[in-house]
Amino acid sequence: ARENPEPVFDVSECALKNVPSGIYSLCKVFRKKILLMYDNKLSSLSGGGALCDLSLLTVLDIHGNEFTALPSDIKHLSSLKELHLQDNNIRKLPNEIVYLNKLIILNVSRNNLKQLPDGIGQLQQLNILDISHNKLLYNLPKSLGYAQQLTSLNIDGLNLSYPPQDILDGGTIVIIAFLANESGVDYSPENSVSEIDISTDMSSDDMQTVYHNKSNDVQVL
Repeated sequence: ARENPEPVFDVSECALKNVPSGIYSLCKVFRKKILLMYDNKLSSLSGGGALCDLSLLTVLDIHGNEFTALPSDIKHLSSLKELHLQDNNIRKLPNEIVYLNKLIILNVSRNNLKQLPDGIGQLQQLNILDISHNKLLYNLPKSLGYAQQLTSLNIDGLNLSYPPQDILDGGTIVIIAFLANESGVDYSPENSVSEIDISTDMSSDDMQTVYHNKSNDVQVL
C-alpha cells in the first residue's frame, strides 16, 4: 500500500485486531484517498495514529469488524464521501458524524443502533443511507427531513413506530417529505418536487398520495 501509486490503502481481510501503528500518517504522506480495513477483527480506530491525518480520505470502509462505537475524532475526516460501517456491533453513532458534510453514502446496516444522531439532517449531501436490520431502532429523527438529497433510504428489517406505516410504505421521498414537514421546513430537493407546497396541516394520508407518483422510482429496499 505504501508504494502503490493507486489512491487505495488496503489492509482488509488480514485478521487484524488492532489498526497497524502509523497507518494514518502513511495515508497522509502518500495522499491516499481510500482506506480499506474491512473484514478484520477491529474494535477501535485507535492505534493507527491521529485521525486528523485522514483529512484527505474520501472513502473509509471498516465493515465486517467488531466495532461497538466510533470516536468523536471521526469529525476530522472532513473530505469523506463514503463511510461503510455495516456488519459491526455499533450501538450509537457519535454526534460528531454530522461534521462530515461531504458524505454521500452512509451504510450502517446490520448493527445494534438504538437511535440516529439528532443532527443527522446536517448531512445535506447524503444520497444513500442504509440503516437496515437494526432491530432496536424504532424512530427516525425529524431532522432527517433536512437531508433532502437522499434518494435511497434502506429501512428493511426495522420495527419503526415513527414515521407512521403509511408514510414508510411510500418510499424515500415520501418519508423525507414527511419529516421535513414535521420539522417545519419545505421539502425542495434540487430537480425534484420543489414545486409542491407541503401544508403544515397535511395529513400523512394526503402526503402519501401527493408524493406517490414522485416516489415510484425510489424504493425503500
